Amino acid sequence: MVEISEYGFNLNINQIKNNAEIEGCLLIKNLINVDIRGSFKKILPVEDEIVPDAFSVCQVNVSANTLAGTIRGFHYQIDPYLETKLISCIRGSVIDVLLDMRPTSDTYGKHAYYILTPSSGSLLVPPLVAHGFQSLEDETTLLYLHSNNYSPKKSKGVNPLDPTLGVHWPLPVRCISDSDRNLPSFLEIEN
Repeated sequence: MVEISEYGFNLNINQIKNNAEIEGCLLIKNLINVDIRGSFKKILPVEDEIVPDAFSVCQVNVSANTLAGTIRGFHYQIDPYLETKLISCIRGSVIDVLLDMRPTSDTYGKHAYYILTPSSGSLLVPPLVAHGFQSLEDETTLLYLHSNNYSPKKSKGVNPLDPTLGVHWPLPVRCISDSDRNLPSFLEIEN
């Protein structure tokens, strides 16, 4: 498990790991079998957890991140390409941050932190909740299961460096795409 304090991040690890601040966001325990060959992780179907009945995998993506300190996000899609995501870390570790973009939600505009590692479980992200992360280790890889296809015209984002959000990335930013750096601020989207 990643010790967040070693990066100077002042949130309690238990608060991060069990964060249920945004409705519909769940950190789901994966069934992992380990033997002399290595391990085998079951991501879907999920037993003893609530996963939306409408969640069927339409697209699978892998995000490979070379450097610790890499930031991606915040990304989400709008109607008619709303999507649920199930995100698993298969190598390394990330601080995953979810930003509620649902205008009718009690947590609209608020964010929640999660730590994802190969043993942490998978993160369920409902529609209109923007997703972003920072890799905490070199060579970190995430696996995404999406309930809808990517639509460039319906893909939206919020600048992950927007100071009005109050998101505290634990490491110095070592890598971010120009497209993410140039996303609008939350206030620009609201207006």
